[in-house]
Amino acid sequence: MVSVTEFIQSIDIDILKTLGWILNNSLVYGLLITGLIFIAGKKRRMKIFAAVLLALAIGMALKQGFAIERPCAGESWCPEDYSFPSNHAVAAFTLMIAFLKRREFPYLLLFALFIAFTRINIGVHTFYDIEAALPVAFISYYITRTVIKNGE
Repeated sequence: MVSVTEFIQSIDIDILKTLGWILNNSLVYGLLITGLIFIAGKKRRMKIFAAVLLALAIGMALKQGFAIERPCAGESWCPEDYSFPSNHAVAAFTLMIAFLKRREFPYLLLFALFIAFTRINIGVHTFYDIEAALPVAFISYYITRTVIKNGE
């Protein structure tokens, strides 16, 4: 039986691979996430930004703690940091959760799923790396929402 990771990696559609590699660039992705945060109202922006930063910090700590190699380890094009969890997915899922009860939610859900797909499709993450990003996002947003009460 083919695993989810192998199945997604086997999808060879040029435009998806190209978009995946464009979004793999941290500067491009950071600017995109920051831009999406700005669709929130002024009161909510700082809370969402704080939640994303907290989620990324937790994701980085988990990467160092688990030290799981990427599926592409050893390839010249492979990122040098660890795989688990995917910080791209952590940021996208945190943003999605921040809009859970908003009209923008379906679009951010599709965005998060697309990011998750591309991370596996280009071979830098496994399904487990993506799966681990979701609880990190929920926990980070919950902590931020508890600490920063205004803006709802």
